[in-house]
Amino acid sequence: RRCIIGRSMLRKAVSIIMLTLLLVGMFSLAMNIKPAKVESRTIIVPDDYPTIQEAVDAADDGDTIYVRRGTYYERVNVTKTVNVVGECREETIVNGGFYINASDVLLCNFTIAAPEKLCVEVHGYNVTIKRNIITNSLVGIALWTDSYKCTVTENIVEKCHEGIESVSNDGFHSLIHNNVTGCDLGIGLAFDRGNNFVYNNTITGCSAAGIVATFSMGNVIERNIVYKNGWSSSYSWLQAGLWVDALTGPNYIKENVILENKIGLYLGNGSGTKVFHNLFINNSQQVYLENASFSIWDNGYPFGGNYWSDYNGTDLFNGAYQNIPGSDGIGDTPYVINANNTDHYPFMNPSLAITAMIDIKPKSLCLVSFDRYISVYAELPQSIDVKSVNLSSLLLNETFKPVSTAIGDHDKDSVPDLIIKFNRTEVMSYLLTRINMTKLIENRFIPIKLTISGKLNNGVKFEGTKLIRIAIPGPGGKYKILLT
Repeated sequence: RRCIIGRSMLRKAVSIIMLTLLLVGMFSLAMNIKPAKVESRTIIVPDDYPTIQEAVDAADDGDTIYVRRGTYYERVNVTKTVNVVGECREETIVNGGFYINASDVLLCNFTIAAPEKLCVEVHGYNVTIKRNIITNSLVGIALWTDSYKCTVTENIVEKCHEGIESVSNDGFHSLIHNNVTGCDLGIGLAFDRGNNFVYNNTITGCSAAGIVATFSMGNVIERNIVYKNGWSSSYSWLQAGLWVDALTGPNYIKENVILENKIGLYLGNGSGTKVFHNLFINNSQQVYLENASFSIWDNGYPFGGNYWSDYNGTDLFNGAYQNIPGSDGIGDTPYVINANNTDHYPFMNPSLAITAMIDIKPKSLCLVSFDRYISVYAELPQSIDVKSVNLSSLLLNETFKPVSTAIGDHDKDSVPDLIIKFNRTEVMSYLLTRINMTKLIENRFIPIKLTISGKLNNGVKFEGTKLIRIAIPGPGGKYKILLT
């Protein structure tokens, strides 16, 4: 009987164990079952909804709101992770602006106005504001509280009290490739965590200042064109191309063109800001220092400092102490700003080049052809008049001078282009001497870079590059140069 009872208890134990394992397995399976992924939608305004706001309200995270041409009188509140994209930047107009309180939002391709308001107000992570025209607003693009690592790029901002600002937020923003013109203040960084990247913007004609950084540290301000700012400011203390208050720590100002501003660079209240490889050209006052005890004005030898249009030194020597006979492009004597601030290695000539956008026609060039010319279309930043180009300075690959020049609008974007024609036979002969025929046969094509370069009448350099390729022909074909 004890044996029977033992076997009975064993069977019960096994049954309990099996049931437990089954339940655990079912629970694990249930936990691993994921809901089917919902495909993102494209909602079209006004086809699906008459207003942008209604489309946003109906959207789910990941959806795209595509807005057709037209004028929309509304202030749009975006609180979801969506893309809001206009059909045509010039003809998709929102009168009222956008308030964005979400992360990973894209706002692209609109003309936006909000008189006496913040045109685009951002409170979110990784928001991108791209390729818009922002106009007639109190603030064009405002990165405010809780904004972090946002990107503002390829926008035209005009006729605003303040163009682009980062205020009281977590910083680490990228403000790149924008054109800010005719505002009171162009780009402002204030009371944020800093570490912003302000790169390759063009800021012109701002009445008070082009770029301002105050109570914001660790910012990199690089390769911007800061031109004709600070001439009509209502603030006696704010009339400069760059106005930097370094009270909370250093900033890095490098490779900028600071041109014809009332004050080129104002530095106040602090020390340690690094300023090198900039072009200070024909500013009424190149630098103004106020309580700025010490900043760094060069990057050491042989890397050099800045170019100063009012520097009148000579270049007969080289070396870290400029005492070895022979020129090196660096002045033999320092450029002294005051007793505590000196550029020890001022450049003799402006070496920084403005970037020009170029195109080459025709798209495909046969080496055996009746064409007489290779045409290069060069577009300078919008604030720079192509009529200010010194035509005698133009070169293709630092070798060929043009046979003719003209002004047009090749890409129909309302920004004048310089149309430059080169002798086709000369250029083709040049290219053929620079290709490896063995590699061409092996790979079927070889890339080659063409660069157009020149100077403005004030001596500032510009250049633009296009990559082409020479492709081997098929049987009975011809060599071709193809734009990539």
